[in-house]
Amino acid sequence: MRARSTSSPSKTVHYSFPFQPSDLNEKKLLLQHYIPTENIIAIGDIHGQLEALKKLYNKLETKYGKELTEKYHILFLGDYVDRGADIKETIDWFIDLKEKRKTGTTHFLMGNHDLAFALFIGLWDDQNIAQSLGETCKGYLHPQELWNGEGKERIHLQGRRWGSVHVYSSRSTFTSYCNSTDEEILKDRKILQEAVPEKHKTFFKELPWFLWSNNYIFVHAGFDRRFKLKEQIIPLLNRDVTLPRIKPLSDRHNISMDGHDDTHKCIVTGHIRVNGVKISEKRILVDISV
Repeated sequence: MRARSTSSPSKTVHYSFPFQPSDLNEKKLLLQHYIPTENIIAIGDIHGQLEALKKLYNKLETKYGKELTEKYHILFLGDYVDRGADIKETIDWFIDLKEKRKTGTTHFLMGNHDLAFALFIGLWDDQNIAQSLGETCKGYLHPQELWNGEGKERIHLQGRRWGSVHVYSSRSTFTSYCNSTDEEILKDRKILQEAVPEKHKTFFKELPWFLWSNNYIFVHAGFDRRFKLKEQIIPLLNRDVTLPRIKPLSDRHNISMDGHDDTHKCIVTGHIRVNGVKISEKRILVDISV
């Protein structure tokens, strides 16, 4: 689906939208998530493995030289927290990287671990949305997985799953931010909220859930081929936290290398671990984290 937009009297920009916008608001949302180049380096799940991240970036600098900043956009596909030991330092490194590089050429997507962490520490105030975030827990079949501390009735399902430590392997995130392995501190929401720097809170809350270029779609996990692509993208554009589960950020069943029939674009994702990067005409899987 192609559209044309004139950005100046002398230059015409051609957009190949991931779906046909039905009104100006949808078009505006899509353009806010547009990357105006196909020279994009996509990097999969980091999970606090700062040393591995630094080594990878050094290899990119060696390979591409000045072009890494002058020609290429870098896009991280989400999942920055949990598992690894250096969560806080990794986010600091990301913030510094974005400041050093040319404006608008460094992108960070939301991953399911990042969203659950952000929901647990309360980055979305449920007073500002029609549906209480706590209502997303209603009918959940595994209550033993949920964090049960003070204020639980106002916390999103995925936030409570994250806070319990076991489901998301979030112990390392508590440890990194709180600088402690004390069992009394682990799972303490208030201590964690106070320990996360404001610039980190801003980083997580502002993460887009979806990005696209004329030839590619970028999302953390992928899309279900059984359902229309548009109906799966709209909640991502709106960052709809009233849903109990954001499947394009968390589902592990969308592993088809055939992309989605609703678009010619190649869908690029992390989330699903592979032994080596898998590439087809309509799908690229890049999560080779350990």
